[in-house]
Amino acid sequence: MAKLKICGLKRLEDIEYVNELKPDYIGILLKPGFRRSINRKTASLLKKHLDKDINAVGVFVNDSKENIEYFTKNGIIDTVQLHGNETPEFCKGFDVPVIKYFNPQMFDKINDYDTDSFLFDSGTGTCKTFDWSILPKSKKPFILAGFFCEVDGDSTIRMDTDELKYAEWVNRKEIALQPDDASLTNEMMQQFRDGKITKQMLREEFDV
Repeated sequence: MAKLKICGLKRLEDIEYVNELKPDYIGILLKPGFRRSINRKTASLLKKHLDKDINAVGVFVNDSKENIEYFTKNGIIDTVQLHGNETPEFCKGFDVPVIKYFNPQMFDKINDYDTDSFLFDSGTGTCKTFDWSILPKSKKPFILAGFFCEVDGDSTIRMDTDELKYAEWVNRKEIALQPDDASLTNEMMQQFRDGKITKQMLREEFDV
């Protein structure tokens, strides 16, 4: 069954949102230098207010093992996500589960890694999807990165006929699902239909 991970949390208000939404995972960026990076003090505060049933994932990009282990050994994160060019050897030896990131240019290297799970993304913080038809085959669980965004403008539908055959606006409660379709798109549509994702949740704090 598909699970949901929301990444880029920085504030207590973000934690309040996810505690209501109840995703399976949340991500906090713990490598300095990025727009959504947070420091150790903030990370500890967010963890204290996070629902205990939600797994806190610490996201690191080519960071030191010493810095990563500060967060794992102090119970600030439950899972490590390595989102850079970390080697297979570097990914070993942590006392919590490890997720290793791969972009399409790295897909041929996944068999070199023995982490608990993988994450497939277009790049580091690009906020763009890639061609999911090229996903590598893997027996390990994996996270497939996708993105929500808020659209400004009028309600006119301008359909790209090269991409879509038919489009229309529908009421949230009238969204039709494909019950046998175990896809990320179908899962997102169900979250919208059931009111688990609202316009307020899609504002600036989640545009990762």
